[in-house]
Amino acid sequence: MNIIVRAAVESISTRADGSIKLVIGTPELNGEQCAKLFNFRRNEVVMMLASDSISHEQRDIIINESQSIINNESNVNRKSKAKQLRSILYRLWEYRCDDRSFNEYYNGIMGELIERYKTLLNDNANHK
Repeated sequence: MNIIVRAAVESISTRADGSIKLVIGTPELNGEQCAKLFNFRRNEVVMMLASDSISHEQRDIIINESQSIINNESNVNRKSKAKQLRSILYRLWEYRCDDRSFNEYYNGIMGELIERYKTLLNDNANHK
């Protein structure tokens, strides 16, 4: 499902996790447009912003890119849990602009995780 409407970016802010929040306002919409728009509520969407009209060529690109994003997300679900975790940690490393290399960041996080679970294991062993 898709909808193309005129809109204005009313505000942009960053969140604690490094993501960005956009507040978008539209002019008055007819009932059909409102219904379509409300169907997107609380769903992830693919979005393109343009300062003028979207051409047919750009529309085709949007459709192809959104399909590519959907395909990549379904491929992520086929990865092992360890590979999924590594991919997530890589994205966090990108967002946080850490001065360390990714391998240093990854090894640090994994070391902390291992130590935490060792502690839990020892605590449980001591309570038996």
